[in-house]
Amino acid sequence: MAEPPALQALIKSINFYGRFAPSFTRIGELVPGITYRSVRGYYTLQTWVVTGATAGLGHATTLRAVAKGSRVLAVGRNVAGLESLRSEAGAMKGSVVPVVCDLSSMSAVSSLPGHPQLQGVGLDVLVNNVGLLMRDFGTTEEGL
Repeated sequence: MAEPPALQALIKSINFYGRFAPSFTRIGELVPGITYRSVRGYYTLQTWVVTGATAGLGHATTLRAVAKGSRVLAVGRNVAGLESLRSEAGAMKGSVVPVVCDLSSMSAVSSLPGHPQLQGVGLDVLVNNVGLLMRDFGTTEEGL
């Protein structure tokens, strides 16, 4: 005997949304990774570009990739932050290559592909993480 259309729709909805429920409930909080499995990739000899690498998620991503053996081209505008990142990753399997670029400047972004550190490099991973949270309205030198 076939179910009524309303019951069929309910069953479809439960099946669809039910797979996401654990990660958005207390279950997902108590049992990390219940619905996700970590990627066990081969990172050695990979070349990554990570923007926003001097702080937050970009910093953590860079260190994790370097620890697993990747060469990370760390893009940021803070020269001291990039050098600090390189020294922090010094004894790890991979390496950090600082690439100084202010990504709020369109002319700097346009010239980034011509940067000496990026010439002849095959990229395996791009982590476009750069962001800026400003408290006040402002414009760049280019009027943006």
